[in-house]
Amino acid sequence: MNDHETDDLVGRRADAVRCSRQPENRGNHRTAVDHPDFPDAQHMSIARLPSGSRFAPTIGFSAAVRAGQVIHVSGTTAVDASGQIVGDGDAYAQAREALWKIDAALREMGCQPRDVVQTRMYLTRVEDWEAVGRAHGEVFEDHRPAATMIVVAALLDPRMLVEVEAVAYRPEPGVE
Repeated sequence: MNDHETDDLVGRRADAVRCSRQPENRGNHRTAVDHPDFPDAQHMSIARLPSGSRFAPTIGFSAAVRAGQVIHVSGTTAVDASGQIVGDGDAYAQAREALWKIDAALREMGCQPRDVVQTRMYLTRVEDWEAVGRAHGEVFEDHRPAATMIVVAALLDPRMLVEVEAVAYRPEPGVE
């Protein structure tokens, strides 16, 4: 591929992204998929795993979304099914709970932790980096994804110390 072809392809991909972000297409989840420069995309399936978070109806998000071979797991915190924080004050325990919930979401979407290619860990206290990193390392020690750790001012609940999101890659059944 020469430089002109590369520039043309990049331009067409940018057009597809712009097309999917136009206000008149809001709510139409097929806009970029139907883009004529991506003929294989029309065969891509999209599946959503509903979130049990009390924030989901207001914010409008799924726990995970599978778009073809890529699975995106939303930012996940250590809130249990009853709405209580697991590991209040303990960043390691919160990271373990968030990673356990990510594992459950991945399995619902037909994946496993070994399919994770990227994670992002959001911490509210820089001094918790090692505890959160240790929890992450225990889950991903044999199949290390690209990972980023970011210190933020706060999460939605002041008791939340850690939020983790993940991206996984897993071919759909019957797709090579």
